[in-house]
Amino acid sequence: MQLRLTAAVVTACATALLLPTGARADPGGAERGHRKPFTERLGLAGGDRSQDIAVSTNGRYVVFTSRSVDLVPGDTNGVEDVFVRDLRSGRTERVSTTAQGEQADGRSHRPSISADGRYATFLSGAANLRPPGSGETYGIYRKDRRTGAVTYVGRDVGEGFTSPNESTVSANGRFVAYASYQRASRPYRQIGIRDLLTGSLAIVPSRLAGTPRFTASGRLLAYTDTSPAPIQFPPSSAQVWNGATGRSQQLDTAPDGSPGNGKSYKTDITPDGRYAVFESTATNLVTSPDPNGADFNVFIRDLRTGVIRRIDGVRDGERTGVGALSGDGRYLAFSSSGSVSGGSYLRDLRTGATRPAAPNPAGAPSDEGAAIGPRALDAHGRVLVFMSLSSDLVPGPVPPRDAYVYARHLR
Repeated sequence: MQLRLTAAVVTACATALLLPTGARADPGGAERGHRKPFTERLGLAGGDRSQDIAVSTNGRYVVFTSRSVDLVPGDTNGVEDVFVRDLRSGRTERVSTTAQGEQADGRSHRPSISADGRYATFLSGAANLRPPGSGETYGIYRKDRRTGAVTYVGRDVGEGFTSPNESTVSANGRFVAYASYQRASRPYRQIGIRDLLTGSLAIVPSRLAGTPRFTASGRLLAYTDTSPAPIQFPPSSAQVWNGATGRSQQLDTAPDGSPGNGKSYKTDITPDGRYAVFESTATNLVTSPDPNGADFNVFIRDLRTGVIRRIDGVRDGERTGVGALSGDGRYLAFSSSGSVSGGSYLRDLRTGATRPAAPNPAGAPSDEGAAIGPRALDAHGRVLVFMSLSSDLVPGPVPPRDAYVYARHLR
């Protein structure tokens, strides 16, 4: 049965969340508020994807996966956990815990966070988070940071799709979308949208859908239709699904409405549904010649006007990639790389001004750059979160050569 998703009013959390049991204040937080822009290290990264990091729309909370054992007291489970850092207070809290605050007895990762930071969702294989007698293995969970309640969202979207791998939560925490695999003759994927108020489940009508990203209300969902390699037919495309109509619209189309002539990936959409961003090798989406030919570029589509804008590299002929867009559509964090150079940058799309996204304290590009995922920028481009191997991003001792999670305070 088709679920009709209705818009929900998004409200800011007027009352500050109390410091939960197991939270720890950042001893370096005293510098916060008068040294901007600046970068702070949040913890040893977990997993191998920059998608394991996101910032709340209001720019206050960062959710991330970490292997660090010293972020909160009593971290002895020996696996990756999901944490939330309050950038205003400097406090870190582990959210991959039971309703009673006990640590998960299995790995937790691939998180997302609601607009005001109250809700976090994540994928976990922990036995002590599973519903009693469910027989589940990995599943998607939602943690209410205000009450501590843990809600099992699900993993099955029908027809054997029982291997979830990512999720996204609406601004008010009511809707959770998750992609799940079916490993049969071909590795199909499908997206389910769970309404946690009613329990209803809607299904995006595509067997190739992945990387779900909500607008604030949960009414629109951006995703990528990813054809498995090496077939790539039809080519992978960027899509947006409308929960009210149950229909999808292709985003990577030429000015005459024809489909893009290349592959598109990593689709995202701003909370207000005005702008969508994606990567593509298509050369027919805009009329101006592409300096790098059929290599990847970031594209931004204005869903109100239909106009598509290509983001060219910092240097002639470079490819651009990733594409984290601020909620107001003004700032873009992206990578620009060529055969002999590359890096991560932040561009003001209104003025065209471009600067390194992850500079060292002297203002020069860091020695290893940054891995930037979707939802890495807040609503107004004030906070950027990323993963990096760099040793020169923050003052002080050089950490072991490993990836760490960072938050860059831009303004």
